[in-house]
Amino acid sequence: MKTEKDTKQGMMSFDEFMAAFRCKADERLQVFDDQYDIDDEVVMKNSTELHGLIVRSKGKNIAPVFYYEDFYGSYLNGESVDECVMKMADYLAGHDLPGDDFARKITSWEEAKECLTVKLINANRNRKLLTNVPCKLFGDMAVIVQILISSQDFGSGTVTVDADLIKMWNVEEEELFNRAFDNMRAYDLNFEDLSKYASPDKKIPDDCPRIYVLRYQADIFGASAMLYTDKLQEFAEKMNSDFYIMPVSIHEALMIEYKDDIRNEFLFGMLNSINQEHPIQDDILSYEVFRLKRGEDDLTYITDGRKLCIFS
Repeated sequence: MKTEKDTKQGMMSFDEFMAAFRCKADERLQVFDDQYDIDDEVVMKNSTELHGLIVRSKGKNIAPVFYYEDFYGSYLNGESVDECVMKMADYLAGHDLPGDDFARKITSWEEAKECLTVKLINANRNRKLLTNVPCKLFGDMAVIVQILISSQDFGSGTVTVDADLIKMWNVEEEELFNRAFDNMRAYDLNFEDLSKYASPDKKIPDDCPRIYVLRYQADIFGASAMLYTDKLQEFAEKMNSDFYIMPVSIHEALMIEYKDDIRNEFLFGMLNSINQEHPIQDDILSYEVFRLKRGEDDLTYITDGRKLCIFS
């Protein structure tokens, strides 16, 4: 949330802006009073606490959330409160809000279970989120479950499965994770060779390790591909090499060809540099590097050879 020090001279503080925006929004949407219910709510998005304005069609359970923080940024950049509210009103006028079909994807276990996916996040950076979200620990990461939603009107998005949804569905967490893990097997992995981006006039030395970007061939959070070591093993056998696995973001991991002369310090330095330069800090996934050995079921820590296993 913006603090007083973030406020430009002569402009409203964040709290003042929220109050003014809500007042203007109530006035603007009065003409739609029979269509919408409007509520304020503090919302957890990734590991950040945001202040949401929820506009819900009457009688519907699913609703879009407009974040005061986004509008406040526009306000600090010169837009008036009226202009900010107009943006929201224009969106509502131009889009149908989620209806019963969309809601069933969330509230019905029979429908939701077909759309479950898993996502890897950093456990320490998401401690508050994980207090209300079923998870399994995976090193310094956590596996959570999401519902992948595709809509003609709203595009693709995800809804994180929390304790309230588990209770509504009346399912056990183990069943939830088993279904999500099984669903992910339908997605193909993508191993992108970074050498293709090398300058054509520069030959890559034979002793230089090949590096591949590991993700899914789908618009889902790609780092969870690390969980499917059997598929990674198939690739390692094909390449006739072991690999280092470096989780560089929630979207992808790097697979670095194993070489005897690559030191752990170099790998950790590489990962730390990547983490420090992340444009979106919530995308940081891990501070550990792992090894994939051909013929072994689990990844291992490069520091001490411990197995990287999933724990409830």
